[in-house]
Amino acid sequence: MDRIDRIASLIREMGLDTVRRFEERDPQYVAISRLCSSVGDKCTALALTTLNSLVSYMLTGRGERHWNYFSDYFSKRGVGDICDDFIKYVSASPFLGRLRQAKIRRIREVCGSGVVGELAKCGLGLDELAKRLGEVLRVDWRAKTIVFSTKMAYYVFRACGDDPPRLPNVPIPVDYRVSTITHCSGLSSESPRKLMGKQRLVQDIWDQVSRLSGVPAINLDSLIWVMGGALIYNGFDVGKAMDEVKPMVPGKEETARLLLMELSRDCGGGING
Repeated sequence: MDRIDRIASLIREMGLDTVRRFEERDPQYVAISRLCSSVGDKCTALALTTLNSLVSYMLTGRGERHWNYFSDYFSKRGVGDICDDFIKYVSASPFLGRLRQAKIRRIREVCGSGVVGELAKCGLGLDELAKRLGEVLRVDWRAKTIVFSTKMAYYVFRACGDDPPRLPNVPIPVDYRVSTITHCSGLSSESPRKLMGKQRLVQDIWDQVSRLSGVPAINLDSLIWVMGGALIYNGFDVGKAMDEVKPMVPGKEETARLLLMELSRDCGGGING
C-alpha cells in the first residue's frame, strides 16, 4: 500500500462527520461563528469574511489573533456600508499594517467589481465565487488566496447554521503547515519550503487523498490544519498531539492515533527546511 492509499484509508475510516469536527475547532471558524451571532445576517457575514480572507496575508501577528480582531471589530461596531466600513477596519487593524495600502487597493478593486454586492445578497455559489475572485484579481482561481477565501465563505454557511447547497470543487490552500505535513507524511520527499513553491503538486497529492478517502478537499484541509498544528507545535510527539486531538475524535481514537503516526512518519525528530 503506497503512502496516498494508506493515509486515505485512515481518513476514510475516520469518516466525514468526524473530520467536520476539526472545522469547528479551527480558530477561524470560531471567530466567524461569533461574527454570525453578532451581525445576525448570514449574507453580510459572508461579504465581510470574504473581504477579510483577501487581506489575510503578510500579517503582523498570529492568524488566530487577526481573525479574532476582525470578528470583535464588526461585532462591536456593526455594519453600515460594507465596503466603506471594511476599509476603515483595514486602516485600523494592527494585524494588517504590512502592505496596508496594497490591501486597501485590493478591497477597492473587489468592491468595484460588484462581487461584494452579490455576496451581500448571498447571490453567488461557492464555485462561482472562486471563479469571480480569480477574474477580478487576475489570478488562477486555484491560487492560495482564492481557495482560502472560498473555504472561509464555506465556513460562514456552516457557522451561520446553513450548510451550502453544494460544496465547492476547490483544492486545498497550500501554506507552510500543509507543505510541512505533505513532507512529513512521506507524500513527498521534497522539503516544505520547496513544496511551498509547488502548489499544484501539493494540491494534486491531496486531491488524490480526497478522492480515495471520500472526504472533499475543503473538509480535508481542516483536518490537516488541526492535526498538523498539533504535531508541529508538539515537536512531532504523537502522544502530546493525541492529547489535543482526542476530544475531537470520540470513538475514533485509535484511527486518529494511527493517522497522526502516518502524518509524522518522516519527521519524528523534527523537520529540516
